[in-house]
Amino acid sequence: MKKTFILGIILMCALQLFGIEIIVSGNKIMISQEKLVKYDPVSLETHLIKDGKPKDDKWIGVDLITILEEYNISDYDQIKFYSNDNYMVRLKKEDIYSHKPIIALNRNGKKIDKSRIRLVVPEMRDMFWISGIAYLETESAFELKFPHNIIFAEKYLADKEQHALAPFKDATGYDFAELTNEIFPTDKRYFVIGRDGVSHWFEYENYLSKAVLISKDNKFDMKSIQMPGGMWVDDIAAIVLNSKAIIFQNQFNNLEEVMELLKISSYHKNVQLRTKNEIKSVPVNLPFSEPIWQNSIKIIW
Repeated sequence: MKKTFILGIILMCALQLFGIEIIVSGNKIMISQEKLVKYDPVSLETHLIKDGKPKDDKWIGVDLITILEEYNISDYDQIKFYSNDNYMVRLKKEDIYSHKPIIALNRNGKKIDKSRIRLVVPEMRDMFWISGIAYLETESAFELKFPHNIIFAEKYLADKEQHALAPFKDATGYDFAELTNEIFPTDKRYFVIGRDGVSHWFEYENYLSKAVLISKDNKFDMKSIQMPGGMWVDDIAAIVLNSKAIIFQNQFNNLEEVMELLKISSYHKNVQLRTKNEIKSVPVNLPFSEPIWQNSIKIIW
């Protein structure tokens, strides 16, 4: 059985080296490297600023929309792109049709190695330019539900001691599980967003079970050895699952800013604030600097 498993892994890796796989409603479509190079080539130029310096590239590849339309792939809300090193990004259907990404096979006149075929999405952050594509999978949109119950991360962690977070050098803070496991089930998909608006839907077992919260100037960065660094979330601001949310209060001035970050436009202008001794109604624009927030445990909306 072990030998069969190893052979299966070798076969899968071989397939990934020579093309990409598209999964549609559980059905797999394999597009070989030979097939990819037969598509009409598309060229584009990109201009980025990396580490304060301009970076210009010329790409030649295959129009992603052409591939999708050839195989009549249209019934989806978003596509998940998954790489050989566990990197993962999602593109919404509207982003695909507005930005016209390509599967790049050539960069600045040099052929890209078969194992490093990458997605290039003009006018979108290069965190979406996944390299070493293993497969694509169509998905329905995930619904971000209204957070009727909000827990403050800092208050929840206050009674826990920060500790070293190996293998991250000179890092102290908490295991991600110390914050979430008593609040959320661990077999679900979490919505995690940073203060800059960069967000991910993470499957807990694949990406978060070994994640950590690294303390930084009264705020936290989320990192995990289960994912490449490009997926880490700096200045983590909120974690949402169903109708519960954990927010990092130090990232916001008030609850209105939380709703703005989560792109929730319709909500009551007052919330029930629960402390150890009482429940009070407070306006959502009340600054977190007000004393009443200091003893708050959670919010009921």
